[in-house]
Amino acid sequence: MQTDYINDFQALAQNFNLNRASGTIEIDGHKPFELLTCPFTSTADFVYPSSGDYSSKGNTFTALLKYYLSTNQYSNELIFNALENSDRNVAENNHFRIPVFKPAGNRRFSRAVFLMHGLNEKHWEKYLPWAQRIMEETDSPVILFPIAFHMNRAPESWGSPREMMKVAAERKRFVPKGAETSFLNAALSHRIQFAPHRFFSSGMQTYYDIISFIDEIRLGSHPFLERSCRFDFFSYSIGASLTEVLMTSNHNDYFSDSNAFLFCGGAALDTAAPVSKTIIDDAAYTELFSWFASLFESVTEMSRRVKEIFFQDLPEVMNFKSFLFYDRMQSFRESALRRTGGKIRELGLEKDSVFPPTATSKTLNGLNGDIAIETESLDFPFDYRHEDPFPLQPEIRTEVNRGFEEVFSRACGYLNNFA
Repeated sequence: MQTDYINDFQALAQNFNLNRASGTIEIDGHKPFELLTCPFTSTADFVYPSSGDYSSKGNTFTALLKYYLSTNQYSNELIFNALENSDRNVAENNHFRIPVFKPAGNRRFSRAVFLMHGLNEKHWEKYLPWAQRIMEETDSPVILFPIAFHMNRAPESWGSPREMMKVAAERKRFVPKGAETSFLNAALSHRIQFAPHRFFSSGMQTYYDIISFIDEIRLGSHPFLERSCRFDFFSYSIGASLTEVLMTSNHNDYFSDSNAFLFCGGAALDTAAPVSKTIIDDAAYTELFSWFASLFESVTEMSRRVKEIFFQDLPEVMNFKSFLFYDRMQSFRESALRRTGGKIRELGLEKDSVFPPTATSKTLNGLNGDIAIETESLDFPFDYRHEDPFPLQPEIRTEVNRGFEEVFSRACGYLNNFA
C-alpha cells in the first residue's frame, strides 16, 4: 500500500479526538474507519504504596524533599502536588479512555492488535499512522493501550512545554551538568529519581489493566469484539518489554494463540540506554538502576506494599524481574521465552542507541542463540533516532515513506501469517 506518511500523520492528528465515544475518520487515500474511545477504570491501584510514595525513604529523606520543594514552586505544584496526593489517587491515571482504530461497519471481530507505545510519551499523534496501517493490513481493530502515567493517563501539565520548562529549569539546578535534563523528560525524571519504585508499580498497573480489559471483552462488554477474540501485539520500545511480560506470563491462557511483533525493543533493560532529552535524564536513570540492583540484595528502601508484590512468586512479577538484568535470572527468562513457541519476532534499527539491535538479539535469541525468535535489523538512508524513527521532514519524505513501508510490511505480513 502506497501512502504518504507526513500527510497521513497530519490528517490523523487533526481528526483524533479522545473526548468522543465514537466517530468516523476519512482521510485522502484511505477507506473510512471508526475511532472508538472505550472508557476504562483501573482497579490496580493496589500496586502503589498506601502510606505514600516516599514513605519507605524515611523521615530524613521526606524532610529534605519538603525543603527542596519549598524552594522550587513549579516542581512542587506540577509534579509532587505538595506531597499530598499519592499515585494511587491520580484521577487521570485511574479513569481514562482507550482509543481503538476499527474498520468501518458492524462486524464483530475475532482478532484485535494491541499497539504498545514507548517510555515517557504524552501524546498519541506519533502512533496514529502506525495504528491505521496495522488496522488496514490486518483488517482488525487496533487498541492503543496507554501505559500508566503516560499519554492520556497523565496530568495535562506534564505534556505542556510551557509548564515543563519551568520544572526543567528547577531540576537543572538540582542535578549535575550534562545530565540530559529537558522540559520533555523533567516530569518522568523527577518522579523516578525521588521514587524509583514507580517504574515497577506503573508497569504492573498497566499489566493488570490490560488483563482487566480482556476480562471485560470475555464478558461481552465490548460488542465490536467477539468474546473469544485473539490478541496480537505491535509493540515499540518499553512497550515491547511489557509485551514480553504479558506473553511469557500468559494469564488465563489469554495469550496462548497471540503473536507479537516487537519494534526497537525487547532487550534486558540493563542493556538499553534510554538516557536522552526526550526520555529520562542521567540522574534519574542512575537512581532507577541502583534501586533495581538493590532489589536483588536488600529491601531496606522499599515500602511494605511494593515488597509484598515484588517478592511474590507470581508469574508476572517473576517475568518482570527477569527482564531487568541480562545476567540475572537468565535461565528463567530464556525458559519463559522458549515457551512462547516462536510467536515473537523483533525488528530493530541499526542507529537505535536506546535499544541497540545487538542488545535485543542477545536477549531474545538467548545465551546460546537457540531460542526460536527471529530478530532482524534495518537501516534507513536518513537521520533518525529511536524516539523518532520516521522524521516529519518534507525534504526526505520519499525516503521516510520507504522506511515506513519496510517496517510495517514486515510487521503486518508477520501478523497476517497467523490470521
